[in-house]
Amino acid sequence: MAEEKAIPYSIEAEEAVIGSILVDANSINDVVDILGPKDFFAEDTSSIYKVMVSLKERGVSIDQITVGIELGRFNKPGLIAYLSYIVSVVPTSLHIKYYADIVRRFSFYRQLLSASSQIATLAIQQNPDTKASLDRSESIIQELRQRTTRESRMLILGEPRLIQTNPPRYIWNVNGKDLRLTLPQITIWGKFKNVVIAELNFVPIKPKDWDNTINTLITHSLQIEAPADASEEQQLKISISRWFDRMREATVHSDLAVGRHILKEIG
Repeated sequence: MAEEKAIPYSIEAEEAVIGSILVDANSINDVVDILGPKDFFAEDTSSIYKVMVSLKERGVSIDQITVGIELGRFNKPGLIAYLSYIVSVVPTSLHIKYYADIVRRFSFYRQLLSASSQIATLAIQQNPDTKASLDRSESIIQELRQRTTRESRMLILGEPRLIQTNPPRYIWNVNGKDLRLTLPQITIWGKFKNVVIAELNFVPIKPKDWDNTINTLITHSLQIEAPADASEEQQLKISISRWFDRMREATVHSDLAVGRHILKEIG
């Protein structure tokens, strides 16, 4: 019988990413939008990276001391010595993107193995409803695609422009598409339970909720080009938060700031 292949991962690459950030805290900005804690196979490196991301989100300096203190709070004091070891074997942060790509690639193949196992289980179960089995198989692959495609979790919002039509419509550029929206359509989107915060910060959101949000936005809107002859008055730029307040629809979910936002799954 052929020897079973090992689970794909590289502890050296994972340590190199961690070490690079310890050597140069700013290097986390090069990988944080493509790499999450779950992409690390080893529990220790995953825990350390999760702490680093948390420190970044809170605006706390990332170094061996702050990471060590945070690990102690999470009852992982044994990892403090591990930090010293990693720093000793990773002298520079120059190649962090290279190592992050390795970590991410192996993470994908582990997820692909899991998806393959789930599909194999469906085949073994031999459900009389073959369409249901096929639909579930396609769903498993689609879920994998969504989890591993960072672009699907990126939200780029332009500032809305008010167009003086009857009824008034708003031109809103979302992920590079100009969408013409009525007030009720944007209000519906604002009620979705997701949170968007400052540029490059991570946002907890389940992938299926993100899909529902963007799909609803596009489905309930007409994609058009913004009028080239619209005056500055017609393209009056409005603040999203003030707009929701004026419509009395303001909630903790309606703070959609202009800019680039990265989203990640909960858990």
